[in-house]
Amino acid sequence: MPGGQVEEGESPREAAIRETKEESGIDVEVLKFCGIFQNVERSICNTLFLCKSIGGKPTTSPESLEVGFFPIEEALKW
Repeated sequence: MPGGQVEEGESPREAAIRETKEESGIDVEVLKFCGIFQNVERSICNTLFLCKSIGGKPTTSPESLEVGFFPIEEALKW
């Protein structure tokens, strides 16, 4: 799943759209905020969004080894 940091002046929603494009080549539309998960020991806070693909072409990047579309059941296994 794409991920990264929110840049200065950027909303978490905007960061999700940008990071997805940078890491996968896919343009997305945010449909829903899904939640915030925190790892206190590592000082990490993850903000999750449900998105749908609206364009682009699946492309790997220096941050991704593989890009593809998978059934939700596959994602839930991770």
